[in-house]
Amino acid sequence: MASSLPTPTLTVDGDGLSKFPSSRKNMAKTKTYDKTTIENALHAIRNGMGYRKASLQFKVPKTTLIDKNKKKYKNENAGAPTILRPEEENILVQWIFRLGKAGFPVSKPQLIESVTELLKKLKRPNPFKDGIPGRHWYEGFMNRHKDISCRVAQNLTKSRADVTEVAIREWFKRVERYVEEESIQEVLEDPTRVFNCDETAFFLAPKENKVLVPKNMKKVYSKIANDEKDNLTVLLTLRADGVIASPLVIYPYKRMPTNITSKYPRGCGWGLGQSDSGWMLSETFFEYVTNVLHPWLKANNIKMPIILYLDGHSSHLSLPVIEFCKEVGIILIALLPNSTHLLQPLDVGLFKSLKDSWKQCVRTWRIKNDTRRLGREDFAPLLKTCLDCLQTESMAQNAFRKCGLFPFNPNAVEYGNLVANTTCTPTTERNERTAVECVCDRNIQFLKEFEGRLNSNILQKFKEEDVPESHSASRAVNQN
Repeated sequence: MASSLPTPTLTVDGDGLSKFPSSRKNMAKTKTYDKTTIENALHAIRNGMGYRKASLQFKVPKTTLIDKNKKKYKNENAGAPTILRPEEENILVQWIFRLGKAGFPVSKPQLIESVTELLKKLKRPNPFKDGIPGRHWYEGFMNRHKDISCRVAQNLTKSRADVTEVAIREWFKRVERYVEEESIQEVLEDPTRVFNCDETAFFLAPKENKVLVPKNMKKVYSKIANDEKDNLTVLLTLRADGVIASPLVIYPYKRMPTNITSKYPRGCGWGLGQSDSGWMLSETFFEYVTNVLHPWLKANNIKMPIILYLDGHSSHLSLPVIEFCKEVGIILIALLPNSTHLLQPLDVGLFKSLKDSWKQCVRTWRIKNDTRRLGREDFAPLLKTCLDCLQTESMAQNAFRKCGLFPFNPNAVEYGNLVANTTCTPTTERNERTAVECVCDRNIQFLKEFEGRLNSNILQKFKEEDVPESHSASRAVNQN
């Protein structure tokens, strides 16, 4: 009687490997043991300790210790050898780290193309399909190097990139001296008296995230009724304990339409601003501080004085604003120029989460309203709903802590993210400029950057190496 079991189908992956489909759920996970622990166990065995006792003492399986002691595997890890040796991959890793610190992060296509060019340059056998590393090689490389992760790079202007740790620490010292001179140390120690304010733009038709569609659909469109660039400026003030003061929404009108004022949130202290461009102006900020923020502070019985951190934009530091704040006890402290990506809590910990929540609120609103256009008159009520649903306490606490503003601690700032901290020799600077050029030259010149960081003896050894044909064939079949 013929068996009714299905016949496995042989497939070929992106790197040209023939294999049967695997069920990852049923596959046993390979456990990795600390290298130092393995070495200590093997040292004890070679000094007379039995395998069983060493297994119990160092908590490593007996069979693993036997295989390691007898050098069963040629390479350190189980499985087939990799295309690039561990020392070669480590050089790649350091190259990735170096360019990342210099402000030129390496992308997946750049890494793959660099490996391809490297194999050509060194005349190394290339077993990849079409000579290009595929998905399995890339995933294997990332699994072997857990200290590398995939992130979305944010654009950083040159002025921000030039900010140094020395400049930030000097700013903290100036603030600390000012606080001591004014005898207001207690304000820095009270989270209900430390604030940060900044404005940001909210799009009426925010871009969608990834969506679910049929596999054969090449292009995906999201129907919107608004101009995709239509947005409104909102000024937010965040307290160190997570409370958001009454915000200000700025509309681009000379005279405010009645359909907006009729739907605007009432009884909650929200400010309604206007300017010809819809942007923040000195007059608009003055009206916010005098008619919105200060009344909110009084209504909530906030002990004065307070500290308000804000960026040094000209609209924030006009003479009328400074005089009024001095009179009522609002201490304005301007953040270090071009450093708000590190020192401003709203930028560091709130705006991204708030924008994500805003996308979801707009999507839900349009579904409930038959995909109707979100009008400016509907903006403020929907934003209030979005803010009311957002849990800001933990986000604000983490943001103020990471910025070193509460608790006041200059050591809390993530100086490792500063591009200007990278010290460069003239040779390194030339190499980094080569890395920039390769973006426009399909990354061919990445190989020069890679070779520039190789030891000359190691590079010569790679070039002179003659790999036997049998060994090459083995690698072609058993690649990772």
